[in-house]
Amino acid sequence: MGIVALFALVLLQPALTIWMMADHATGVAGTRAIRLDDGSVAWLGAESAIQVPFDETTRRVTILSGEAYFEVQRDACRPFRVSADGVTTTVLGTAFDVRSDPDAVSVAVGHGKVAVASARAPGMATDPLEAGDWISIDQTGHAERGRSDPELAGGRRSGLLVVQDRPVDEMVRVLGRYQRGRIIIIGSGLAARRVTGIYDLRAPDEALLAVAETHGATLRLISPWLTVVSGW
Repeated sequence: MGIVALFALVLLQPALTIWMMADHATGVAGTRAIRLDDGSVAWLGAESAIQVPFDETTRRVTILSGEAYFEVQRDACRPFRVSADGVTTTVLGTAFDVRSDPDAVSVAVGHGKVAVASARAPGMATDPLEAGDWISIDQTGHAERGRSDPELAGGRRSGLLVVQDRPVDEMVRVLGRYQRGRIIIIGSGLAARRVTGIYDLRAPDEALLAVAETHGATLRLISPWLTVVSGW
């Protein structure tokens, strides 16, 4: 096997493993609406994958990668639980978004109420999230919580990414799911700077440029497979 082929296999192995485990998945820039067995609907974002091991007593969804927005049918006898990298969201009937990134899991509520628990922080005590509430829990168990317009939780279903005071590196990870190739951030402190705005996921290059220009950064297309965002 050639070096290039071997390198490609190493890069693709995690994605292939997730794809084989998933009940439903999307590719780069792909989105999909899935009606689950109980009548609930899951909207998968780009490069997202879920498992749906429903049974007679439990409705459970596991997010293997990416993001999904859920419109949940009420069933008092079977709570609806979504797990993502150690963070579990439990509801009876509501609409909410869960995103799993390498360093954090985020939950945002469109309507209804959800309870969020994290294996990363077993002692973490949070009030239930209601419409407009969001929470982001990082790998250390630190939780950041805030409020925004409840309609923003499901904005990605219409091809829009609506963010309020979020880090640049989080934005870059999301936009990276909607275009081919890799995006790299270089420059002191750029990744941690904050962004607020509405971006069109159908034009990820333009959205990325807008994020860069907000902080005086530059965008360089090294190849169709590599984009560099530079800021100093």
